[in-house]
Amino acid sequence: MPPRRRPDQIPVNLAIEHDRVIQLERQVEQLTAQLAASRANQNPFQALHPETSSDEVEGDPRWESGMRTEVPEFRGSMQPEEFLEWIGIADEILEFKRVPANERVALVATRFRGRAAAWWQQFKLARNRAGKPKLSDWEKMKQKLRKEFLPHNFTRLMYQRLQNLRQGMRSVDEYTTEFYELLVRNDIEETQDQLVSRYCGGLRTQILDMVNLFDPVTVTEAHQRALQLEKTLSRKSNSGQTLNFGGGMSSRNRASSSSENTGSRPGVSASSGSYTGPRNPTNNVQTPRATTGGFRCFGYGETGHRLSECPRPAKRVLFIDPAEFNEEDAEIIEEPQS
Repeated sequence: MPPRRRPDQIPVNLAIEHDRVIQLERQVEQLTAQLAASRANQNPFQALHPETSSDEVEGDPRWESGMRTEVPEFRGSMQPEEFLEWIGIADEILEFKRVPANERVALVATRFRGRAAAWWQQFKLARNRAGKPKLSDWEKMKQKLRKEFLPHNFTRLMYQRLQNLRQGMRSVDEYTTEFYELLVRNDIEETQDQLVSRYCGGLRTQILDMVNLFDPVTVTEAHQRALQLEKTLSRKSNSGQTLNFGGGMSSRNRASSSSENTGSRPGVSASSGSYTGPRNPTNNVQTPRATTGGFRCFGYGETGHRLSECPRPAKRVLFIDPAEFNEEDAEIIEEPQS
């Protein structure tokens, strides 16, 4: 008689199958993990896809390795605008790298070269001698840099440039770029209407008058309108026409166009286009008049010569004082004429 199995005893074949199922599940999990890792390697910007978990993205810094995010070198010999641009780039990189606040000064100082490096060494030595702690605040560091490498009147100069900014002979894009740069340099806090008025006030008069017709409410809208008008004016100037608010060509262009159309027709007025020539073309030829010398002799009244060139001898007349005049003794003396 075979022995009876206890109720809690499992057959051997069932136990083996159970172990195999567990092993298969583990293999499936491993394959799934490997597949996910290979997909992450093929697409380093997987954070853009919603199916990727945030934990995997934060733990995988490979997507940052392909980007150059070093703070540019600073030698202390830049122009004021270039220096301020360097400060802005350094701020962006420190924020991007999530550099702790107490380590930002030390990190930026490693990029100093030339005059900037010499100034930094002297600055640290002076603080050490004065018994002051090391400078670790990035905001204070920027204040020290501005004081050292910017002109003492830089703020006033930037504000004067903004106040006197005009487009002149530059393009609209060039004028707009400098306008935004000066706004950032001066840290202007104005309403949107004030900014639009400031921007439009610097445009050329011809563009300004037409931009005001659209009544822009933002600087961006005013910029786009000015660009369109600049292109229109450029096309008009290339075609030899000037833009008129009433549409079409100006009076000068209309006159020149009319003169071109009527210039080949004799007797046609360029201003009115009407025929002003002689009605009978046979009368155009005029007979020349018989002309004389044009001179008259004042001595004898003859024409053809002057008095100084008169061939006749000059008349000589004697004048007698009336008080001594005696009719009996008076004689008129006149030279004989030849």
